[in-house]
Amino acid sequence: MKRTSILKTSTFRYTIFGILSGCLFPILGMLLYAWINHLPIGWAAFVEAQQSQKLLWIIDSAPIFLGLTLSVAGKREDSLIQIKTHLEQTVTERISELQGLNQDLKAEIEGRRLDALKLKFAAEELQLISEVARVMSMEQDIEKLLPLITRLLSERFGFYHVGIFLLDEARKFAVLKASNSVEGQRMLERAHRLEVGQVGIVGNVAATGIARIASEVGEDAVYFNNPNLPETRSEIALPLRVRNQIIGVIDAQSKDPDAFSKERSNTLAILADQIAIAIENSQLYSETQRALAEAQAFSRRFSSQAWEKVSREQQLGYLHTITGDKRLTDPIEWEEAQQAIKNGETVILASDKNSNREAAVAIPLRVHEQIIGILDIRSTDPDRVWQVEEISIIQAIADRVGLALENARLFEETTGRANRERTVSEITTRIRSTTDPEVMLQTALDELKRALGADNIHIRPYSSPVTQNNENQPNLKRHKPSKPAEVV
Repeated sequence: MKRTSILKTSTFRYTIFGILSGCLFPILGMLLYAWINHLPIGWAAFVEAQQSQKLLWIIDSAPIFLGLTLSVAGKREDSLIQIKTHLEQTVTERISELQGLNQDLKAEIEGRRLDALKLKFAAEELQLISEVARVMSMEQDIEKLLPLITRLLSERFGFYHVGIFLLDEARKFAVLKASNSVEGQRMLERAHRLEVGQVGIVGNVAATGIARIASEVGEDAVYFNNPNLPETRSEIALPLRVRNQIIGVIDAQSKDPDAFSKERSNTLAILADQIAIAIENSQLYSETQRALAEAQAFSRRFSSQAWEKVSREQQLGYLHTITGDKRLTDPIEWEEAQQAIKNGETVILASDKNSNREAAVAIPLRVHEQIIGILDIRSTDPDRVWQVEEISIIQAIADRVGLALENARLFEETTGRANRERTVSEITTRIRSTTDPEVMLQTALDELKRALGADNIHIRPYSSPVTQNNENQPNLKRHKPSKPAEVV
């Protein structure tokens, strides 16, 4: 290998060429000598020329001189070739390095572009989550909330069908409660439901609580081929969970295969948690509203009964005039008062000289939305015109009068109850101060007489009649329960 490589070098080629070229000079010198001296061409002529002409000795050294000279040139050319080869290799290496750097740079740029796209996608998804959550937080009625959620998800994510299933009380069926698609509306009309753990992806998720994705529904083992949704190619079902308890399933279907990427699935999972909380809050809000309505109705009914009792037992009201104050013993028959009671609204009447009607304002007094009275104001000025500011002041006073009257009634009622409790406690304490039954009965009579202001109080025993069945059973021991004592 080394010999072959030496033979291929410029030094070797140039040296051989110089030696061969140098050999021409002695030959030409000998031929010239033979021609000048008319000698025959041959070895004898060559020997004679070498012996007789000393100059030819110098010419005979031409092969050596030219060989050495050209070998130097060959070495220089080999050096140049080596330098060129080294430069080419260096350039090739640099080009390879640059190409590698270029590929790395392209890969980094592509990676950053993908990262930027992912960040953009994540930002868009977060914006969607925020928007959906904001819209959901504005609606408390669950009957409106669920259809709103399905419509939002369909519009924002481009889903073909979105349905929300809630578990029934027995947790046996997942019942469709809302849907955005026309087909889903038909299913709602038929009260569509799926058995938990038995039918379809929704039933599977409702039983396991684990989200399930069917990238190609035809290949999914538990997919339920719903004839109402024939265009479905991919589907995702996510559990709606509150405090580690599954309350339902949100189901989204697309016309495209592989529509639910990992990023999109994560986004929907976050939304599913928010939707579950929104549903729970809506249900709690509805229950609270029902409880509040019942409490308000009970309060109104109790207040109405209490004020009816007050109106029966006490005076009807007060009348203030320039001549003084007096209690009302008969109902007011003024026109504005009757209209205010009938309509439950403020009544304003202008003065009328022809009918001698005075300018008047009648405002209902309300307690818990119940009318308990009327604040009626009349003016003797025939030109009186009620101003808006005056009506506002009268309305504010009426509100405070109603509140003050209710507070006074409650205070009186509370005071009466406290007095009764104190009286009962005192009587009980005096009765318990002795262990003698006769003394206890006498103490009870005296205390009741004092507390009730009664003149005739006595206690008599009472026994219920024995049933016919007990009379027919002589072997049974009969007991005659005593009826509680009566106060007369």
